[in-house]
Amino acid sequence: MKYLFALLLLAGSLLLNSAPLSAQANTPSAAPDTVVVFLAEKCPICQFYAKPLRDLHADFGRTDQNPNGAVFLGYFPMPYASEEKAARFEEIYQIPFPCQVDSAQRWTKRLDAQITPEVFVLHQGEVVYRGRINDQYVRLGRRRPEPRKRDVQEVLEALAKGETPEVDDTQPLGCAITRLNAAKDE
Repeated sequence: MKYLFALLLLAGSLLLNSAPLSAQANTPSAAPDTVVVFLAEKCPICQFYAKPLRDLHADFGRTDQNPNGAVFLGYFPMPYASEEKAARFEEIYQIPFPCQVDSAQRWTKRLDAQITPEVFVLHQGEVVYRGRINDQYVRLGRRRPEPRKRDVQEVLEALAKGETPEVDDTQPLGCAITRLNAAKDE
């Protein structure tokens, strides 16, 4: 239920209160599936995963050719994030979906994102998956030549077939999100 509330707030925020950094406009509330990706422009693992994210968007994202595709949204949650830095990341890494800065960490906290990159797949307002993009990174500093498991792809394929995804949670590997009030919590 809290994830349904988060999606409704997310849709309202995107439609009423903020302009995505990307010129591409999407309407999350009209889509049955939404893919939310937390990114950090300084994170080398986010930089590495830009191509798999482009591929996922090409295969499953909402486009003119695929009007029923999933809405993809990117958030930059680090306290140091700026629109300029995020726009530069989008340009350099050719991110094809709208992104915005979440330096106040509203969406980071609502979805409880911990790592960049971390993906949340919402189906009809409910989180059906959270975690890594795939298992290509074995641990920090070590990755396989090719992934063995393509988690987000498998989730989106299952949803496209009207099936329930087999996996709903995996451990993302990347850069920890610095929380705004981390010092106050200690």
